[in-house]
Amino acid sequence: MIIDDSIVKKYLNGESSSNYKGDWIFDNVEEGKNVFEEPDMSKKDKIDDLLKLMNAELNNFHPFNFELFCSFFPNWEKITRDVNVKLIVGCQNPYDAFVREHEGKLIVYFDLIRLNEYVDDGLIAVAIIRQLLTHELTHVCLRKKYSCKDENDYIEQLKFNVFNEGFAHILAFKDNIEKFDFGELTDKYYDKSVQKLKEALNEKILLFKRNIYYYQIVDNIGTSLVQLPENCIWLII
Repeated sequence: MIIDDSIVKKYLNGESSSNYKGDWIFDNVEEGKNVFEEPDMSKKDKIDDLLKLMNAELNNFHPFNFELFCSFFPNWEKITRDVNVKLIVGCQNPYDAFVREHEGKLIVYFDLIRLNEYVDDGLIAVAIIRQLLTHELTHVCLRKKYSCKDENDYIEQLKFNVFNEGFAHILAFKDNIEKFDFGELTDKYYDKSVQKLKEALNEKILLFKRNIYYYQIVDNIGTSLVQLPENCIWLII
């Protein structure tokens, strides 16, 4: 992977945020909104540790559900070898990890301050990193193979995004997913998920050119670990 950690390095070196808050990404996470917020300088030591872990995992990526991942994407190593990964700080919640296209290239973004919040909540850093890498790189691999039939058609966008997010969530939800019993989660979330899908299908006004209604109900909370069980049901519908 091609890793750019220049923004994190500027933060760790104590540089003024004016040296990076003008980066393209902060104006292009949400349509018409700048999502930059001043990063907490008191987190520097934790972010330094997380950066080392992140670089190690990026350079030795082993996805969740390895056999399934390989069966879905047999050439994933070739695809991910050239993928651009940008490690940053400064995004507002909930933007911890996401993929955006810039100048014809797909770029995977990880905000380390957002990711560190999971560690502060008692979760294991390496597991979180592997989980989020699996999720975001599933998006990259899918986009190499599939595309939306009509980017200007709301229903086609919705269908593609349910497909795209469904696979990313299920592969990253738990390791050894084939052994996981979804019975209780299905009972708890199925009806709610179906209702959300109905609302999305009935939506007539595109709230954002890119962040369509579907993104409001799934993608903007897509990588939040506490939300993963609910979102995984999208694959079952």
